[in-house]
Amino acid sequence: RRHPEEMGEAEIEAYLHYLSTVRNVLPNTQKVALNALVFLYQRFLRRELGKLQFTYATKPQQIPTVFSHDEATRVLRQLQGPGWLAASLMYGSGLACRGLPTAHPGHRTDNDISTTQIYTHVVGLHERGIKSPVDV
Repeated sequence: RRHPEEMGEAEIEAYLHYLSTVRNVLPNTQKVALNALVFLYQRFLRRELGKLQFTYATKPQQIPTVFSHDEATRVLRQLQGPGWLAASLMYGSGLACRGLPTAHPGHRTDNDISTTQIYTHVVGLHERGIKSPVDV
């Protein structure tokens, strides 16, 4: 390990290149690292950095998984009760599933739901949702 005063553009470029090519970080992560290093060198070490040349991180392309009609039917046949109803409504209305609630800590789970409000993303409504007749 070396003190930042002993390092310069070459080490910063190598680190930012490492983040994007070896660690495969997202662009915003690399930007945070770059901004922190520039802040450190300009404000604390009183050194101006020249033009840095490094490989910019790229956002990974996400290709949506789309079921064929037969695949969707097979999945629906495996479900029952509220799960079947929710999945059937989503499939029938063309809504996309962005992940299960249990896949993201902090999101609602079945035990937390006390109403039947269905949330949809409608431009201008944000995440207020559309109330079902039961909620009115």
